[in-house]
Amino acid sequence: MKRYHFILLTSLIVSILMAVLFMVRIDLPTIPEYAFFTIESNHKVFDLRSHLKKYNLVKQNLSTKQNIFQEKYAMAKDSNERNEILKNAKYYLFKSITDDILPYWYDTKWDFNGTTENPREGTIACGYFISTVLSHAGIDTDRYALGREAAGAVIQTICKRESIHIVKKNNFQRLFQYLKQQKDGVYILGMDWHIGFIVKKQNKIRFIHSRKPKHAGVLNEEAEDSPTLKLSNFYMIGNVLENERIIQQWVEKTKIF
Repeated sequence: MKRYHFILLTSLIVSILMAVLFMVRIDLPTIPEYAFFTIESNHKVFDLRSHLKKYNLVKQNLSTKQNIFQEKYAMAKDSNERNEILKNAKYYLFKSITDDILPYWYDTKWDFNGTTENPREGTIACGYFISTVLSHAGIDTDRYALGREAAGAVIQTICKRESIHIVKKNNFQRLFQYLKQQKDGVYILGMDWHIGFIVKKQNKIRFIHSRKPKHAGVLNEEAEDSPTLKLSNFYMIGNVLENERIIQQWVEKTKIF
């Protein structure tokens, strides 16, 4: 009986040791780049399906609200009422882009040819990031055609001429001084070789853009500290929502580009 207990105990110990050795030696499986579940740097599990489901809901809610604005604008009795609707639409768009749409895109991977419509799934180039965000905000553009345009052409298409400002000779401080003087808004900033959003909100100025290398992707940076901004020799910037034509076409749901 003692011998039987000894053999049983020995077998149990060997089994435990083998299990421990197996666990120590085994490599964790590589997580695919765009798997539905990934482990983030803060050790939280990122659920891509849930992320995209929530993002689609954001777009649906925005579209519903846009339809309401369209109906109200069509039924407006006079110019004063129409102007008030446009004013409210402008504020709604600002809040939707800055609070609801842009945050979903953070950490989406960059690629020169990236054209994904789904944040955190696939890759997005800097120009397509601009055109996709605008398109998902309900600004009716051909996101592929606009995404292929040079930065200056994008700004001149979307922004009112009077809101466009140019800074040359790598004068980053002059650019930042200009931004400090501007009102809160969503701006498009074009550089020598890059394009991104400048968001000014409550005296904070953020640079939101999709940049290489691939491990960077869509970033939300303090504009004044952005190394990417400081590298450019040329800056062109325009305020998206100061263009009354953009707001009206958004409300009327007519194509812009």
